[in-house]
Amino acid sequence: MKPRISHIFLTLVATAFTCFASAQSQAVKVSPTPTPTPVVVLPTLPPDQKAYDDARRIREPEKRIEALEKLIKDSPDRFSAFQARYDVFDTLVRNFPTQTDRIRAAAERYISPMPGVSVVGSSNVITVAARLMDAGIMLDWAEELARKGAAQTEEEAAKSLRRQRARYQDTLGRIYLKQGKIKEARELFETGSRERAGANQRFDWPGPNR
Repeated sequence: MKPRISHIFLTLVATAFTCFASAQSQAVKVSPTPTPTPVVVLPTLPPDQKAYDDARRIREPEKRIEALEKLIKDSPDRFSAFQARYDVFDTLVRNFPTQTDRIRAAAERYISPMPGVSVVGSSNVITVAARLMDAGIMLDWAEELARKGAAQTEEEAAKSLRRQRARYQDTLGRIYLKQGKIKEARELFETGSRERAGANQRFDWPGPNR
C-alpha cells in the first residue's frame, strides 16, 4: 500500500513542477518588437506655390487679390504667377462684375506673353472669352477675343502645316541630290524656301552653285 501512495505522491510533485516551469517560461517569454510604421515625409512646397495656395484660401475678394498681386510681383517668372494672373481676373469677374476696367486690365495681362511660361496657341484668349461669356458680361469684347483667337489658331495651324511640308521637301531634295538630279533638287528647294519663309524658317541650298 505504501509504495502505491509514494508513487502517486511523486507523480503529483512532478506534474506540479512541470506546470510551474511552463508558467515561468511563458512569463519570461519576450514579445517580438513590433515593426515601426514608416514615416511619410511630404515634399516641401516651393515658396511661390505655397504663397499661391495660401492666397487662394483667402475668402475676402480684395484681400485675395492683394495676396495674388504680391505673388505676381515677387515671382514674376514662375508658373504660379501665371496662375495668379488668371485668378485675379476670375476673382474680379465673380465679385466685381461691374468693374469692367479692372477686369479688362487683368484679362489683358493674363493674355499677354509671360517669360518662362509657354501657352499652347491662343488657349488663354479663348479661356478669357469663355469666362466672360459664362458670366454674361463684356460680351462685345468676348466676341472680339473669340474672333481673334480663331484667326490666331488658323494662322498657327497654317504655319505648322508649312513647317511639316518643308521637312518632306528638304528630305526629297536631298534624295535628288544624291541621285544627281540637281535641277529637280534646286527647284524643290526653291519651292521649300517659300514654305519655310511663311513658317519663319530658313534653310540654305546644300547643293552645288552651278
